[in-house]
Amino acid sequence: MTLLIFYGKFLAASLMLLAFYQGVLRGRVSYMLARLYLLLLPVASLLMSWPRLEVYRPAPRVIEVEAEAASVQLPRETPSVLQAVEDVSHVYIDEKGYDACVVWAVGCVSAVLLLVALLYILKMCRLRRGLMSVPLTAGCRVVRLQSVDAPFSFIDTVFLPLGMTARAEDYILRHEAAHVLHRHYIDVWLIELLTRLLWFNPVLWLSRNELRNVHEYEADRDVVSGGVDLPAYQALLLEYSMQGCAPVTNGFTQSFVRRRFSEMRRVAWGRMGRMGKVASALCLLVLFCSFTLTVGEAEVIAKELEEAHSAD
Repeated sequence: MTLLIFYGKFLAASLMLLAFYQGVLRGRVSYMLARLYLLLLPVASLLMSWPRLEVYRPAPRVIEVEAEAASVQLPRETPSVLQAVEDVSHVYIDEKGYDACVVWAVGCVSAVLLLVALLYILKMCRLRRGLMSVPLTAGCRVVRLQSVDAPFSFIDTVFLPLGMTARAEDYILRHEAAHVLHRHYIDVWLIELLTRLLWFNPVLWLSRNELRNVHEYEADRDVVSGGVDLPAYQALLLEYSMQGCAPVTNGFTQSFVRRRFSEMRRVAWGRMGRMGKVASALCLLVLFCSFTLTVGEAEVIAKELEEAHSAD
């Protein structure tokens, strides 16, 4: 039951944060703020899922009872410390070990997913290490390999397929150089780590995909603002749209092509004013506090009536 409550809060918190991004922030804040928000979304939703923090407890309530009634009611009104510990233990201790089994299963799947990502990274690092002697071009190491089907970048190395035309190679190199310039690979590594650790939350995979889309929008915007032929660039993107790339790299065709085409024509990205940002921050703060903060219950103290009152 404890794990179900945690999972429900985790799922609800991440869903609300992603819905807030899609409905309020997407397209209205800068690429940098969008990337930061999507990177912090898994961490924030996880913090919102822990047991609530008590920020205020009302003053104790004193109830006067007669001596005979107090002897009967005191154990019910003010349970002993031992009884309170037993009640808490009954709620949070899983005697049959179901919670432990679930935690172990989740941990094993997370370990496998992280191992797969680590193998990709080690493979790419070994390939990159063998290419360190390649001279820099536009701030990147450009490598052309027969085994590469679709262009992609890894840290500061751009991998291109053979047989590309000069204009196509120029456009793609501009795009991948933008990934390197904005250090998108750091975002990729962090979001892959978080989503693979917390793989059981499907909302985080949606936020991961949205972050990868933001990377592509930002790189496309740099290319388009550089004065390229937009129809030719879109045709090139469509040509490579059916190719794939490794999950820990920045690929030229990483996100949905139609959305990228519409984002290239958007002129109002990042136009949210200062008041809008302040209002959004306040809304997020209220949402965070609604999940994490609570008001405690007043303590009930039973007090025996004085003898004088009893005599009367």
